[in-house]
Amino acid sequence: MKSAKTARIRGLVLPVLLAGLLTGCGGLFGPDGTMYSDLKAGDCYTNPDPGSGATDEVIVEVDLVPCDEPHQQEVFHVSEMPDGDYPGQETLDTKAMEICSTEFEGYVGTAVEETTVAGGYIIPSPESWDQEDDRSIMCTLGDTTKEVSESYKDSGL
Repeated sequence: MKSAKTARIRGLVLPVLLAGLLTGCGGLFGPDGTMYSDLKAGDCYTNPDPGSGATDEVIVEVDLVPCDEPHQQEVFHVSEMPDGDYPGQETLDTKAMEICSTEFEGYVGTAVEETTVAGGYIIPSPESWDQEDDRSIMCTLGDTTKEVSESYKDSGL
């Protein structure tokens, strides 16, 4: 059985790039057995079901789905931080905003200043950094209020 990891989830409103307040302990296995930490660029997923125990602060699972099926979020870039001591949430937030805004146009095909798509990022928590060697910054985009049935890659949105 895979061990559970924790992570911090941050909202990133594009094009303004404002960090939101959705922070969480991550979790874990999705209904299909995929851990959030196994997500990679191009993966699509739905947000946690409210009945799963998720709150605005805690993400317990995501459901990995093909991008041509209804989903809410898509990973568009994953970057690894170097080993060392936990750099702190503020440093990781700043780095994630920098990385995600830089990588956005190459994936979506539209400048971050011109998009209508909401973006976000997942960063390591102090616990996942220290206990699980989690160094991943995951850049995400989508709409938390509705589902789409196509990829945002090269969509020009």
